Amino acid sequence: MSETSKVISRVPFAPLSIWIAFGSSIISLGAVLFLFWVASWIERPFSTTSPHADVVLWLGEGINYFERFGHFIGFCLGVAAIFRRGDRPWLGFIGACLNVLLSLAGALMN
Repeated sequence: MSETSKVISRVPFAPLSIWIAFGSSIISLGAVLFLFWVASWIERPFSTTSPHADVVLWLGEGINYFERFGHFIGFCLGVAAIFRRGDRPWLGFIGACLNVLLSLAGALMN
């Protein structure tokens, strides 16, 4: 096995799980805020009965699904880090818990 493949195969899953937890939430929040800012800029005041509202709400739902998919991947990486040799299991547990809690917080905000 070459040195390059050893380096690539040892990417730690635990910190990656935590980065995905926070990154997914921050990117989703920023995208939704930007989406509604653009919508309010197009039509003042923004109304849910306007023709633009359907597009804005549809894009917001798409962003929500991508956020949950990101949290699912982060949760899987956190659980894999718990059982993976050479990774930090306690950090994987924290990453898995963060992904679940931030996903639930996002669901409660809807």
